[in-house]
Amino acid sequence: MTKYVCADCGAWWSEFCNEYEKHNHVCKNKKKEKFTLEFDESPALVFVQERGSNKIKVYQDGIELHGVRAVDINAHVDDVTTHTIEFITGYTKDK
Repeated sequence: MTKYVCADCGAWWSEFCNEYEKHNHVCKNKKKEKFTLEFDESPALVFVQERGSNKIKVYQDGIELHGVRAVDINAHVDDVTTHTIEFITGYTKDK
């Protein structure tokens, strides 16, 4: 009997695990690749929304803002960008 071992998480299975199909191991130890952006200076405004979520993060002048309820961003080619941020009263302190 042949024994297979995952080099990342140590899980094992044999060739008889599934007689009709090959065993497809989904490693739970593999980390997601992180997405990063690098800037020479702090950006004036960064709005981040995770895929499939209503949670947002807003950074202004390199500082994360807390208690943000809504953001209106007006950006046009060949014009200055303006924005309006609406906060939830009482939730603007750092966590």
